[in-house]
Amino acid sequence: MPEKKRKPQQLAWDSTGMSPLAQVQFEKYKRWLKEDMSAIQATPLVVLVWGPGRSGGDLFKKRLQIRDMLRQHGDVALFSEELDEVCKGYAASARGKELVQANRADFIVVIYGSPGSIAEVHDFGGFLDVLGSKMLVCIDSRYSDGYGYSGLLTELESRFKNVHKYTYPADIHECHLMSAVDERLKKLRLGKWWAVRLGRA
Repeated sequence: MPEKKRKPQQLAWDSTGMSPLAQVQFEKYKRWLKEDMSAIQATPLVVLVWGPGRSGGDLFKKRLQIRDMLRQHGDVALFSEELDEVCKGYAASARGKELVQANRADFIVVIYGSPGSIAEVHDFGGFLDVLGSKMLVCIDSRYSDGYGYSGLLTELESRFKNVHKYTYPADIHECHLMSAVDERLKKLRLGKWWAVRLGRA
């Protein structure tokens, strides 16, 4: 008969073998880790959500949904249109105002589906390490053969892996875009939490 394979020895993931003082410190360490993980999850981010306006149909509804879901999570999620009052005294073009907004934001979600949102990506995505790196550009896969995708978006994707191709209409009517946003924000929350701890944010 063939010899039965032995089960791998299970490692003890507890305080076995520790001294009483070490066990006290171990419990304290576990508590610290849980506190830090909770703090990371609760770290608010400032997120701009760019995309089609009210005339944009279901793409605008998806933009609204992303903004509202981020707000429910505790983030500061905004359309640039909502900052018009804040920026009205700044004597510059719309591009200049959005440049300032984008610079101060932690993250920018772009539904690449209107003349305005396409222009925003090409205006600001070119500032690769400063602004391009903090974008997540969502583009309809039907348009991934055009100049916009083969030019700047391909460069963003190759450097930062931040271009998400979605399938229309399925990914718009379901929550696939929100899942892509969530995955990106998890990493950013950790980074911002760490920056706050170091006094840099």
